[in-house]
Amino acid sequence: KQWYQRRVRGAGATISTLYTLSFLSYIAHHVYTTSTAVSSLSDKGSNKTCDLLVNILLCLTFCLQHSIQRYTREELSPATSRILCVFSSTTFLHLAWSYWRSGGVLYTLELGTWAILTLHSLAWSWITASLLLTDPAEFFGFKQIWHEEAGMHHPAHYKSVSAQRVLVHYRHPLAVGPLLLLFASNTMTTDRLLLGVVALVYVILRTDLDYMDYRYLRYVTYPTRRYTF
Repeated sequence: KQWYQRRVRGAGATISTLYTLSFLSYIAHHVYTTSTAVSSLSDKGSNKTCDLLVNILLCLTFCLQHSIQRYTREELSPATSRILCVFSSTTFLHLAWSYWRSGGVLYTLELGTWAILTLHSLAWSWITASLLLTDPAEFFGFKQIWHEEAGMHHPAHYKSVSAQRVLVHYRHPLAVGPLLLLFASNTMTTDRLLLGVVALVYVILRTDLDYMDYRYLRYVTYPTRRYTF
């Protein structure tokens, strides 16, 4: 039975990873090949107030799902909890993308191509660095499955106390990159601003970094210097 459960979790991790990566690839392709930041169901003459309420509801639904997943993960095994978190987050993100309503233009800027390219390069560099910091194999649940198979402790057990502390206080390091992508645009629409503000507020509320975390991050960035923790 345990062998069967581990194979099911392995298949689930593979499916959720492929689903997440394919959907994120589609979003990136859509953003850089069309003039809109998100999928849109709005038509000309639609009720803008209704569109705004739908967008707010979609944002709150995604945040609520993410918070519920955090408080229920103790009831499941680490591998199962991680797989469900990735799959459900991607599913709700897909739902929000599919039913998102476009808004009117608030303002336009005239940032040069190189300015936009620089900002987006910084955003994608941050996303890549954050993904490496959180460990992709652990993020998608593969490492938890491997550790359960080998009879080892949870992967976090093998990280330093300082690293565990940072990950507890800073649960969404990836979010800074997408936030920069949202705001680094020549055209700001109401729906884009709403998405950016909601994501920014959620990340701030879920971040609790302190001086000890700052010193550890400085140590990771500049390992040749001497620090005490």
